[in-house]
Amino acid sequence: SAGEGAGYAGGILSAGVDGIRVAEALVRDMLGIEG
Repeated sequence: SAGEGAGYAGGILSAGVDGIRVAEALVRDMLGIEG
């Protein structure tokens, strides 16, 4: 259904955002940047 498709896309988008945040945290940790 359309609802399921929207939920699936939303889950992918959410996972992508989480991945970006994790990547940023890893880069900051490697560079020794606080915050």
